[in-house]
Amino acid sequence: MEQPGSLNSHPTMETELLLAPITALEIVGDHLVAGEGPSVVLYPLESETSRSVRCSKQVLRNSNVHGIKEQQNRTRREAESCTLAVFGGKSLVGIELSFQGSRVSLAEAFPLCELHDWIWDLQWLEGTPETLLSVALALGHNSVALYDCRGQAVLREVHCQEKCILYSAHLVGSRWEALALVAGTVFNQLVVWHVADPTDATGRARPRCRIRGHNGVIFSICYSESKGLLASASDDRSLRLWDVGDLRAATDSAPCLLVCYGHQARVWSVKLLSDSILSVGEDSACLVWNYQGEIVRTFKSHKGRGFRAVAVHEGRGWVFAGGADCGIRQWPLKGPRANGNSLLQLNFPSPQRKGGPRAVKLVEAHRLLVTTDAGAVYAYDVTSKTWELVLEDAAYQSYSLLEACTLDSGFTLCAMGNLLGHVKVFPLSSPLQSQELQLFTGKVHSLSWAPLGRGRSPALAACSSRARRGLCCGWRSLAPQTKGWRWRSSGASFCPGASSGGTPVLPSCRREGACFAGTAGGL
Repeated sequence: MEQPGSLNSHPTMETELLLAPITALEIVGDHLVAGEGPSVVLYPLESETSRSVRCSKQVLRNSNVHGIKEQQNRTRREAESCTLAVFGGKSLVGIELSFQGSRVSLAEAFPLCELHDWIWDLQWLEGTPETLLSVALALGHNSVALYDCRGQAVLREVHCQEKCILYSAHLVGSRWEALALVAGTVFNQLVVWHVADPTDATGRARPRCRIRGHNGVIFSICYSESKGLLASASDDRSLRLWDVGDLRAATDSAPCLLVCYGHQARVWSVKLLSDSILSVGEDSACLVWNYQGEIVRTFKSHKGRGFRAVAVHEGRGWVFAGGADCGIRQWPLKGPRANGNSLLQLNFPSPQRKGGPRAVKLVEAHRLLVTTDAGAVYAYDVTSKTWELVLEDAAYQSYSLLEACTLDSGFTLCAMGNLLGHVKVFPLSSPLQSQELQLFTGKVHSLSWAPLGRGRSPALAACSSRARRGLCCGWRSLAPQTKGWRWRSSGASFCPGASSGGTPVLPSCRREGACFAGTAGGL
């Protein structure tokens, strides 16, 4: 700070300590480079007992660091120096790392610049003198810009015909004329297009492939050129694996190979490794998957704050993860398989099974029931890993509730409700003996089985928000017959009202609400 008293003196401040979320991680040689707020911080990897800061410098002004990319085709020896492109928000800057024995220095490789759009990904380019010190930038409105780092100018920009905002992007290729972009759009799909493809009258390139399957926006994309596989992580809590082949060649289809559910919240990032897949999520979990879709390792950290960045050193077998709690965690990549908390892949999607799962119920120790949006109910045997169609009813497609109750005798009763106020009750062992009753004129909101004690049949309660007036309760039961089962009413109903004559209300139900309960007598 300058001495006070001078007319031209202006107080200045320098940051002595900054704690900020870890938003980017990258392995560079024997160092871990972290983006901590607007700063770049270097940690040595030589010591396995401590990770003290070796070098730190603020490189951005108004943005956090979201990406760090090392230039691979540099002319100097790797042991002496390396060039990094650092970006975040609309900002981009180049830094030069120099290694001299135990000392590390950090200098500016090219000045900080502010672009007109958000930067989602960056790729160093090689080839012509024009691109000798140039980078390709994937921008937030589905365009790719060629930026001259030395001249500090955008040389060209190509837009895709798909006009939309991106939530993620991944550039593939090291030459401009062979550059491909995989764009994660706001429409929950991946769009693959090439910057060198012919453009239309508006100067936009046509997409080569659209990859659909996610039910949420896509936050992360990773591509393995050697395997020809593309991985995506989404807001729908899943990560998916696609067979895309060579993205720089013609691509017209991309079948989905795996759909992996394991996170309990949004999945922020995914990485494809040589023999495993790594994902981190908002649930503070880091999961290691094999290529069969099984979780082999689980790490939990950054409790309550979630992961923001992940880096892997496969040679040393280390995983580094940074979180919103301003900390970095390190785990061994290899180790014992996940314990009993690991997930079971049901492999439901099949041409022989209709619709997608809507509700899942564990009805026995080794048996699951699944309802689909096509109105079908399937049973899954956990031991034999086989599926079986229980029943199918088009009246229960799009929306259906499922509840099951197993009696002391081992007999299982199931109940379903739909949008029309219908409730279907059936024994799992003989679903064709089902009985159906229209209890309401609108959507069934909940079903619940209630045990009434040993030797007594359970009660079934059904609730809806549609009734002509007030809250009505009636008891219904199933009685055995020689030719099946029938509904039997036990003959009680009531409509409680206020003393002032107002609309009857119960605390647990809305006005105009209705509830029915019945016992499955005779079963």
